[in-house]
Amino acid sequence: MKAENQPILTLIISLALLNLIIHLITTGFFAYGIFRDELYYLACTNQLNLGYVDHPPLSIYVLAIWKWLFGDSMFTIRIIPAIVSSLSLFMLGIFTLRLGGGKAAIIISMLAYMLTPIYLGMNTIFSMNTLDFLFWITSAYLLLRIVQEDDKKLWIWLGVIIGLGLLNKTSMLWLSSGVFLAILFTPLR
Repeated sequence: MKAENQPILTLIISLALLNLIIHLITTGFFAYGIFRDELYYLACTNQLNLGYVDHPPLSIYVLAIWKWLFGDSMFTIRIIPAIVSSLSLFMLGIFTLRLGGGKAAIIISMLAYMLTPIYLGMNTIFSMNTLDFLFWITSAYLLLRIVQEDDKKLWIWLGVIIGLGLLNKTSMLWLSSGVFLAILFTPLR
């Protein structure tokens, strides 16, 4: 990380931490109640399996470990989406920075993510979608670094992230298809 980017990195971290604090405050004081899907995921943690009929296993294993460590109260299980959405926000900030965005572009992109209704809804409850957002933005960031740096080791990391994403949600196949086409029709091949 370049020295001139240090204040911008501080800004990115600050906005990600602000997101985390807002999520924890709203979950702790203003949450309506546990969502039906959260009850289903908690039930799945009682019968761990490598293959479920309607979803891949990664998010259930994450929840099972979290539940074993900290319990299964509504506030406790919603700490996971608060942390993961803040990590996604951080990745979006450094993605914008890598694209050449300055302070204004980073603030706009991060606030847009924080305040978009679909993300507000999805990131306030425990679901596979919160992890899915993190895997997508991390994959996009790694692909951008591959294009900009031509570092062959990053392909392995991209494969690992896409693989974990597929263990979380099958929608990662859409991103994988896009990456495949990007390789096929560009000099990356």
